[in-house]
Amino acid sequence: MLNSGHGHQTLGKLLSRCLRGAAGIAAGIGLAAAATSALAADAHCDVVVIGAGGSGLTSALSAAEAGAKVIVVEKMPFIGGNTVLATGFMLGVPKGEPRELELLESDMIRKGGRTTDQALLTRIVSGSGEAVEWLRSYGAELEPLCITRDDSLQTACNLNEDGTVSKRGIQPKRGLIGPEIINALLHGIESHGVPIRTRTAVKRITTDAEGRVNGVVVLNTKGREYRIDAPAVVIATGGFSANEAMVSRFARHTQGLQSTNSPAATGDGILLAENMGARTVDMHAVTVHPTTLPFSGLILPHQVRVNGAILVNDKGERFADELSEKLAEQIRDKNSGRAWLIFDQAMIDDMPVLKSYARSGYFIRGTSDLELARGIRVPPEKFHETLVRYRSMVDRQEDTDFGRPQLLSRLDSSPLYAVSVRPGIHTTLGGLKIDPRARVLSDKGPIAGLYAAGEVTGGVLGARRLEGAGLTAAIVYGRIAGTEAADWAKLRAKTKPAAGTGG
Repeated sequence: MLNSGHGHQTLGKLLSRCLRGAAGIAAGIGLAAAATSALAADAHCDVVVIGAGGSGLTSALSAAEAGAKVIVVEKMPFIGGNTVLATGFMLGVPKGEPRELELLESDMIRKGGRTTDQALLTRIVSGSGEAVEWLRSYGAELEPLCITRDDSLQTACNLNEDGTVSKRGIQPKRGLIGPEIINALLHGIESHGVPIRTRTAVKRITTDAEGRVNGVVVLNTKGREYRIDAPAVVIATGGFSANEAMVSRFARHTQGLQSTNSPAATGDGILLAENMGARTVDMHAVTVHPTTLPFSGLILPHQVRVNGAILVNDKGERFADELSEKLAEQIRDKNSGRAWLIFDQAMIDDMPVLKSYARSGYFIRGTSDLELARGIRVPPEKFHETLVRYRSMVDRQEDTDFGRPQLLSRLDSSPLYAVSVRPGIHTTLGGLKIDPRARVLSDKGPIAGLYAAGEVTGGVLGARRLEGAGLTAAIVYGRIAGTEAADWAKLRAKTKPAAGTGG
């Protein structure tokens, strides 16, 4: 069980540790889970949750709220999954905004394409506002962030009749969205007494003679297998971007790219459920983020470019519309797989993620165009010429070179900054097929007692997703999965099923 004071203090310092790279992530979050242990004894509970990221912790907390006895198992020595790495915002429509609900759903369908399961997506949109309030009830300090439909941000929430300003964004009052969410969930987990067993890998999910889930077999740190009997299991293990074999099989076009995900995202939950006959969907759907930091997996969010950052190549020249949906391909195919992201002090002052990265020393700075050019070893005169030309286009509000639709910054607030970026695998959108009750489906229908939430599922957001939608889906379906699993466990308890070792 977590020590609340220790966990809260650690997550408050999480970002500085995370920004040291993958090792820092493991060390920082691992301290938050230091009070958990990989117990070696057989156990019994109502619901086992596999995975201690955002969707897993949400599922566990929701099941506990519904009166279930819950055990969370996590194969890594730390908790937080991909959620704790999130630096942007989540989507959430407040109650009493029917027009905005409609706009958000239509935008998500448009983005996701024809493979989007509208029934699943509708539950995300309709449950988004309640999910935000639920997080607030556990101490998350969240505030509205209005987003124009062309993706720029603004703090004044004035919803226009034509929907050009969208009241859909949610950001933390301080810091970054991922740690804020995980911190709130840990407070809830602590208050409900839910144990988390770290360094505990699930070997298989077991079923009884009638094919109903009856527990899991896990492996502890000493290599000993033991059982946890439970009539319901929630799979919340994340995607598969850290599994080279699965990436090669389903998304060969992304081979060789680094992953922005937790090293735990190895597709375990998908493989466990497939062994039980579960269906998968959209396994080829993988999103590539164009601006990730080399060797760390950290990202510079889309909003950095929306707010005004530009990209230049090794010649000091712009080479693309920085807001293009094909930007990752352009960097990879036309620019040797890397580029320099350029921004200024005003942008750092306005964006917490840039402030945090700046404190960690990721950026090269220069007091002038020429000084920055020398710092990143691009031709100074050409770089200066590029910026002068770009500033003139900002003044005219017309990008005559690449047709960029938004020109929000002249990049003239000294000092200027640069950071090397390259494309990286960001999200695997394919996974287990679920229904709107988060039940995992086989060809014959729901697998009794098996639920899933988060990036381990497929079809929820289609082939692409709006920024912020992944966090919302994780929380909304985490709540659904946890509640449904608890209800199923109660139903099974009424029939007094015998604990089995089948499967």
